[in-house]
Amino acid sequence: GAPIDTTIMQFVYNKKILNSLGHADPPKTFDQFMEYAKEAKTKLNTIGFISGWGEGWLLNALATEWAINLMGEDKFLRTIKGEISYTDPDWLKVFNLFAILKDAGILAPNIATMTNKEAEDAFARGKALFSFNGSWSVNVYDQLNPQLEYAFFSLPRVSDIYPVKIWGGAGASFMVNANSTDKEQAVDFLKWLTEKEQQVFLIKETSNLSSIMGNEDVLAPILKDLIPNLDNLTHPDTWPQNEDSRVIETLNKGLQQIVNGLKTPEEVAREIQQKKEKVSKK
Repeated sequence: GAPIDTTIMQFVYNKKILNSLGHADPPKTFDQFMEYAKEAKTKLNTIGFISGWGEGWLLNALATEWAINLMGEDKFLRTIKGEISYTDPDWLKVFNLFAILKDAGILAPNIATMTNKEAEDAFARGKALFSFNGSWSVNVYDQLNPQLEYAFFSLPRVSDIYPVKIWGGAGASFMVNANSTDKEQAVDFLKWLTEKEQQVFLIKETSNLSSIMGNEDVLAPILKDLIPNLDNLTHPDTWPQNEDSRVIETLNKGLQQIVNGLKTPEEVAREIQQKKEKVSKK
């Protein structure tokens, strides 16, 4: 198969709202992020943060980025291998970040059941200061509200010890069935589709990042700013081992329960580790 574009997960901010709070630049740390989001809530009665957390993969991507920044990629991957417990103090710190977000009152109402499309629509209408979304949202926001003034910014750091890794990689992809009678023609088509001329056309029509290098000059400025981040990507497809889907499901559900105030980070950590141990025994 072959990807026809590239995606990057980033935080997004509303420029007008941030400027009205007296801040020229987006936050760089988690503490700054919380400060700005609280100001949006108290001073402007605006939602501090919105995202489609009814879709667990969005929660998982953000938790992964914070986990790698807080404990380092090596320890994160060792957790997947089963060498580190999800009840480890560093993982409790990660889960507690979501409790902090909930307790601060900056999250959109019903965020844990909200779809990404609902969150994108609300952000495009200027209802929130911050969001967490992918590079594909440029196309979405431009369609929903061409006048929206927004920009991307990197993960608000929780640690200066380890670097920030960004969830991303190959985007929409076409796959070729090896048993197809038209396999050769399909491969030829994908080769054609990922050549420069076709990629430039797709960039202009879809506002997505190219799947090949060398097309940076035709990118919209907001997408061009994301190019340096391509050197810091992380994704399950690139890891030596991926977590079991049943453990991922328990983790995502647990984060939703933390955000809803139904369970504590400690309770969620224990449940994830119990699922991990049960799956490992099988």
